[in-house]
Parts: sequence; C-alpha cells; structure tokens
Amino acid sequence: MTNLLAAFWAEALKARRSSIPWLALLGFTLAPLMDGLFMFIMKDPERAREMGLLSTKAQLAMSTAEWTTFFSVLTQAIAVGGVMVFSIVTAWIFGREFSDHTAKELLALPVAREQIVTAADMMLPDEDLRADIDESYGHFVRHFGRPTGFSSPGFYSDERVMAHLDRLGFVYNGDGIGGEPTRAAADGRELRHWTIPVTLAGPRTIPFLEYHGARGTPDDQVIAELHRHLDGRDQVILYGHPCYEGVRESVLRKVFGAVLERGYRFVTMQTIARRLQSGALV
Repeated sequence: MTNLLAAFWAEALKARRSSIPWLALLGFTLAPLMDGLFMFIMKDPERAREMGLLSTKAQLAMSTAEWTTFFSVLTQAIAVGGVMVFSIVTAWIFGREFSDHTAKELLALPVAREQIVTAADMMLPDEDLRADIDESYGHFVRHFGRPTGFSSPGFYSDERVMAHLDRLGFVYNGDGIGGEPTRAAADGRELRHWTIPVTLAGPRTIPFLEYHGARGTPDDQVIAELHRHLDGRDQVILYGHPCYEGVRESVLRKVFGAVLERGYRFVTMQTIARRLQSGALV
C-alpha cells in the first residue's frame, strides 16, 4: 500500500505540473458555454435572426429554451467530446513516460509495475474509464460477439475494472497468478464473475516457456519442471503467449504430450468458470 500511495503521489504531482489536465478541463467547459449560447439565442428571436447560421444550429440542437433541453444537449455534447478528451488524457498519462524517456527508470524502481499502472489509472475519472471500456466493448461485440472472459496485459487491472466486467456480464477474468479460483471482488463486496489465476508461469508476469526460452533452458529441463508442477495438482493453468509459443511448435508439442501422458485434458477457462458457477468440480 505504501508503494501504491507513493506511485499515486508521483502521478498526481506530474498532473499538477502539466498543462494537459487544465487543457482537458478547458475542453469540457466549451460544451456548457456553447449550450448556454444556444439557449440565449433561442430566448431572443431578434438576435437569432441577426446571427443567421448560428441561430439555425441552435434551432437544430434544441427546440425550446428550457433547463431540460439544456441538460439534454449538454449530456450529448459531453458524451461525444468526452471520448476525444479522454483519449488525449490517456495518451498523455502513459505516453509521456516514453517521450520524457522515463519509462526505463520506472522499470528500475523497487515498485511493482502493476502498482505504477494502477496509480496512473487512478488519475482517470470513473466516468472516463467507463466510457473507454464501453466503447472498446462495443467494438469487440460488433466484430466478434459477446466475450465471456478478460485478461489485462500483465494482469494490471484494479477493482474498478472488475466492477465494470461484472456490469457487462463477463463470466471470468484471468488477472491473477497463483492460488485457487475465487469470486472477483470490488469495494469489499463479492462479484458474480470468477477470477481464475494462472498457476504455471515464469517470474512475475513472464510466460512459462518464454522465460525458459530467454534463459536457454534445455527442453528436457523445461519438461521436468512441468512434471514437478503437475504433481499433486488437479488443475493447472499454463500462462503462455501466442507471439512466443505460437512460433515454437516443437517445445509446445512436448508440453502437450507430457500433459496428456499424465491423464490431464484440455478445457477452456470459460468451461472452468461455467462449472464453478454451477458448483461442479472441474
């Protein structure tokens, strides 16, 4: 918690000394100002005729100069403009570490990377995070259908993300290393979907085979470590990456062969989550 607070303090300090948050705030103020101008025009027909095209825009945007209309148009303007402002702020929060050449220093700090990313994510207002998640979810559904599971890069998510996954009807998330499947939680309450952690991985968030490949571990030693991990376990979830295992077919086939020889069978994480929901053994 101390490291997380320190990381959050650093992010808040960077935000306070940068012009981007103030420019984002200025961008959000344009919508109510333009909305108020339209209201002023609608309440003064003479002025509306003098302003020509601007009055036409005001008539298209709202029919009557009332508070209900004002807030309705303001909501629409923020919904559209908020996506652009949110994109700029998000790009600044994470992109500035590379433009300022501080990304490599962050990796050298004695602070977990997930805490650094969480601290940066905490700078994002809840409504902006929700808008970004809903937009990404909408694109995915249109192209691939409704997803059932989620895993963030490096397992760097927080309770706010877990709450949104529950809201969108996800069945499971894979953001965890080690331990048994548990119900996801947010704000001290148990959620409907499950957290299913990987149980076989390299150090921290490095995939198992990728780690041993980088170290040059012989295949027989990799398989021997796999067997040691399988001993006494009914369920094993191997953390891999298609960019590595997908182009190293030979070692992957040896892993699959060893698993099948031990009497295991392959199932998807969705299958595990469904069985957990029904109370059946996996």
